[in-house]
Amino acid sequence: MHSLNLLAHMSPRALLLLLPLVWAQEAAAPREALRLASGSPAFLVLLLLNCAAAALVNVSNFLVTRATSALTLQVLGKAKSIIAVGASLLLFQNPVSILGMAGYGICLLGVFAYSRCDTLSFSVLLARSPCRRRSSKSIKKDAVEPAAAAESRHGADGAADAEVGLLGEGAGDDTKRAD
Repeated sequence: MHSLNLLAHMSPRALLLLLPLVWAQEAAAPREALRLASGSPAFLVLLLLNCAAAALVNVSNFLVTRATSALTLQVLGKAKSIIAVGASLLLFQNPVSILGMAGYGICLLGVFAYSRCDTLSFSVLLARSPCRRRSSKSIKKDAVEPAAAAESRHGADGAADAEVGLLGEGAGDDTKRAD
C-alpha cells in the first residue's frame, strides 16, 4: 500500500479513537480554542498552520520509512535521544547515573554497529546484486547480440547462475522490458 493511502486510511480511525479521549481529558480545550479563534483571526491561521505542519510531519515520516526501513528509523531515533541527552549534559549539567551512562554508551555502540553493517551490506548488494536495474544501453546491446548476452548471463561453461529477481523471474528477463 502506498504510504499516503495508508495515512488516509489511518487518519479517520485515529480521529475516532482520540476524539473521545480529548473530550474526557480536556473538555474545556475545544471551547477555549473556539473562544480564541473568535477573538483573533490570527489564532485560527496559526492553528491551521499547526495542523498542516503536523500532516506534513506524518507524510514525511511515512515517506522516510518507505525509503529506508522501520529499523533504520528506530536506530536514528536512538541516536537522536543520545544527542539530546548529550546536549542536556553539556548545557544544563543534568545529572546522569553511571548505569545511565553505560546504557547510552551501549546504545551509541549499537548505532555505530548498525551504521557499519548497513553500509557494508549496501555496498555488497550494489556490487553483487542480480536484481539491480540494467542500463538501457546494456538492454539494447543484449537485444542486438543475444548469444553474447546469454553467455554473459550463463557464464563461459553454459551453466545458468541462480539469479532470481524480486518477483521470481530470472535476471535476464528484464531484457524484455523497455525502460
